[in-house]
Amino acid sequence: MVSRRYRKKGGGSIAMPLILAGLVAHAYGFTADLAARVLTYSAIVISTSVIIFALVAIVKWLRKGRSLRHADMAQVDAMSGLEFEHYIAALLKNRSFTNVKLTERYDWGVDIIAHKDGVCWGVQTKRSSGLVKVAAVRQVVAALNKYGCERSMVVTNSSFSMPAIEIARTNNCVLVGRNRLTRWMSDML
Repeated sequence: MVSRRYRKKGGGSIAMPLILAGLVAHAYGFTADLAARVLTYSAIVISTSVIIFALVAIVKWLRKGRSLRHADMAQVDAMSGLEFEHYIAALLKNRSFTNVKLTERYDWGVDIIAHKDGVCWGVQTKRSSGLVKVAAVRQVVAALNKYGCERSMVVTNSSFSMPAIEIARTNNCVLVGRNRLTRWMSDML
């Protein structure tokens, strides 16, 4: 299954230089010597393109990491669900969780798996503008065995409904609402 976190978001093909090289070779008469030169130049162009692409990706990744560290609640509220998952993963690492990883696209209610003090945690993230309902807690609690987790947690930028709080209490599920999340964020600065 292709993870949603690593899916390519579009862009050009690196086969384009090879196509152009083929057209140039055809236009000038295809000879073995010309073909060798065209392939050499194509390899140089492709290698340079890959290096430039990698450098741009690294710079974007570094900038994103810095901006996450200094996010405020208004920025968190504006994040997409996937951005929120990445942000919570960074906060968990800052809180001494280890082996923090995001799960696959169809995650069965566990968005992040993390370890702390020998305990494997299944974490459900909910970036929301309204109350987080009981379903979010049910999902993470029900998915613990699938992921081999021992404890559960639901993290939101909002707050929880009373039924969600009750089911979390009866299932030993940790709830991290807006106020607690704000404290986690201030610890990260």
